[in-house]
Amino acid sequence: MSTKDYIKKIIKKLLYLKDEVIWGRHVNKIYRHLRIKKTDIDKELVLKHRLYWGQLKRNVNPKWFQVYSYITDNPEIYYIPENIYFNIIEEKLNNRKLALAYADKNFYEVFYDNKEIFPESIIRNIDGVFYNREYKLININEKILNEYLSTYQKILLKPSTDSGGGKKIHLFFKQNDRFINSQNHSLTLDYLKYHYNENFVIQNYIQQSEYLAQFNSSSVNTIRIFTYRSVVTDDIIPLHTVLRIGKKGNYIDDQNVGGVACKINDNYRLNDYATDILGKKYYKYNGIIFAEMKEIPKVEEMKNYAALNAKKNIHSRVMGFDFTLDINDNIKLIEINHLWTGINFFQMNGSSVFGKYTDEVVQFCKNN
Repeated sequence: MSTKDYIKKIIKKLLYLKDEVIWGRHVNKIYRHLRIKKTDIDKELVLKHRLYWGQLKRNVNPKWFQVYSYITDNPEIYYIPENIYFNIIEEKLNNRKLALAYADKNFYEVFYDNKEIFPESIIRNIDGVFYNREYKLININEKILNEYLSTYQKILLKPSTDSGGGKKIHLFFKQNDRFINSQNHSLTLDYLKYHYNENFVIQNYIQQSEYLAQFNSSSVNTIRIFTYRSVVTDDIIPLHTVLRIGKKGNYIDDQNVGGVACKINDNYRLNDYATDILGKKYYKYNGIIFAEMKEIPKVEEMKNYAALNAKKNIHSRVMGFDFTLDINDNIKLIEINHLWTGINFFQMNGSSVFGKYTDEVVQFCKNN
């Protein structure tokens, strides 16, 4: 082994150990928050869980199994510990070197066929160069920036890559011919340069449907669909669907900023509870009782879109698609996730990530 390869191996190992520490702290925090006791879960099931996932990792932290089983009251040995999913499984199923390019929001309308399904992009920045919605070069200055934004009232500014968890997503409102955010910052070229520098997109704000707005009107609430491309058949399988709801007053629906996730069942009705990032269960949230809600519209169409688009991503076997419905009930695909696609949405709501496909995934990861 060359010195260069040896150094790469050491760095990879150190990053792996760092991630293990992070996931360990995370599960300990949830475990303490829920006040779980070792006696709450059958010891024999804990042992079976550790033996099963021991096929992929020598030391299996049983707390993940205990957390999921405690929340759902459904102990299932197939629940995947987060560290095993992200450090082993996702890395084997998805080509992380290529994923960032495919996950670029400025790439969507080039790569995917149905361009109208995506939010309206007003201005793009790709590697420091400004383009309009149709990817035509813009020789940008303050006047031209304001001209492009002049017909809009509410816009979102996002990194075009890696905006997971709502990172660096900012909402701007039009106020006296300027766009101002909640920190009273004006949207200017200096602001863009200082806070983003390059690789970002300015989009028209989506006014969500009446149905989705009832859960929280301040955030665009999204429907996350998780797809898996089988390592055996290569079929695209939509495994999970959850509704993500923002905390009142927030414009982002992510759990990292106080939101919750509620499972959408096969009959398109919501589970009777939602969970937050620490596993707390809510049977009622923002005044909505989940068990009383009617079917969520157009979920099957969203699943079909997700499967169709997942098929084009030959380098990613697991993906998360974030949909919403606009004011006219048109489906909008806000984001496509290739990396670090959260699994607690699903496992805290009663379903192991891969269900009946778990054995084939484990076997694939063992052999590759």
